[in-house]
This record gives sequence, C-alpha cells and structure tokens, in this order.
Amino acid sequence: MALLLCDSHDGRTHIRPKVFSSTAIYSRRHRLIFFFAPLVDLWQPPPSPTNISWVNCPGKSIVGLLVEYPAGGATPSHRHGGASVSAYVIRGSVLNKMNNDPMKVITQGESWYEAPGCHHRISANASEVEPAAFFVNFVLDTETLEREGPAVLVQYDEEYKDIIARKMSELST
Repeated sequence: MALLLCDSHDGRTHIRPKVFSSTAIYSRRHRLIFFFAPLVDLWQPPPSPTNISWVNCPGKSIVGLLVEYPAGGATPSHRHGGASVSAYVIRGSVLNKMNNDPMKVITQGESWYEAPGCHHRISANASEVEPAAFFVNFVLDTETLEREGPAVLVQYDEEYKDIIARKMSELST
C-alpha cells in the first residue's frame, strides 16, 4: 500500500512517499500520531514473503515477523486474515487482549496463540520506558497469501481505517 509517511520528530512535519506494511505503531513518548513501519522504499523492488511449504500441510504457508514496539508503542485493534498465529516475547512485556478475554501481560520468554478469526483488541508495550519485541508466526492458506499479499496478515478494524483516512485528508488540505 503506498501512503505518505508523516512524522514530526523535530517539530516540523516531514512527508515521504513509501510503501508500507500493515503495521502501525502509536507512540505517546515520541509524539508520533501514526508511524507506519516502512516495508520498502518506492524506488526499490518490493519484497515478497518467503513461503515455506510443509510436506504434511499442503496448501499452507508460514510467515515469520519480528514486531518491535518502542516504549509506549502499540498496534491498533486488528485481525489476521484467517491465519493461526503464535507469538513469543523476546524482549520486554506486552499487554495482550483478545476477543472478550481479560487483558494479560505477556513477559519475556512467554508466548500466546491466536486462533483464526481472533479479534486482537489490545497489543501494546507494557512499558513507557523500555522497548518490547516479539516474534510472530502466521500459518495461513498459501492461496490467500498469494492472492492478497502480505497485507492480509494484519487487518485493522474499520474504525482505525477511518481515523487514518481523516488524518490523510487533513494532510492533503
């Protein structure tokens, strides 16, 4: 997806064209309203996910992703396009709320699982001071991944998409 990156890390607004992944982070500490993690520069060829074919799971692909949250960082409420998801915290602690379950704090060395269709309502760094990171494995239909591309891995709620559309509209006026 091609969008304009807008940040104000030095008090001025910087707009740069980039191709972005679906990952967005909100950081109160750095006062970024929306920070889209660049997937690739527009001037470079786009990357493609590495599909691992499983002999005992025909038609399935696995995609690995490292997610890094700055202090106070979070990802908006989302789903994972029918993928089974397993995640393992490698640094810090993560606040995690799925569906209508109570929120949990997942610490370094712990993991969680999201069934296909799970609504990941809260995913945030539990610390306002230290960064956090976790590794995620998505297992999904190869056909879906090939048809929809990596954007299928993280699908934000409509309310969040509306906020982004309004912010982008404000930037263009």
